[in-house]
Amino acid sequence: MSVTWGDFHPHPAEVWYIALADWIQGQMEAGNLRSGDRLPAQRELGELTGTSTELAGKAIAVLRDRGLVKTSVRGSFVA
Repeated sequence: MSVTWGDFHPHPAEVWYIALADWIQGQMEAGNLRSGDRLPAQRELGELTGTSTELAGKAIAVLRDRGLVKTSVRGSFVA
C-alpha cells in the first residue's frame, strides 16, 4: 500500500498540525505506513499536504511524542 499525501484535507476549525498528525497516524493504522518507513522531509511533507514546513514539523513532533515516529539526522521514521 502507499500513501496519497494529497488526500489530507483538514476541517477549517481543526488545529491543522494535530489534524495532520492524526491523519498520518491513521495511515499507519491502515497499514499504508509501516515500521521503518521514512516520512517525507518537513518541507516536502508541507508541500505534499498543502500546508507549511512549520506545520509539518509540529505534526512530526506530535507523532514523536506519541511514540509513533523516531527522528534522527537522516529523517523521521515510523517506529
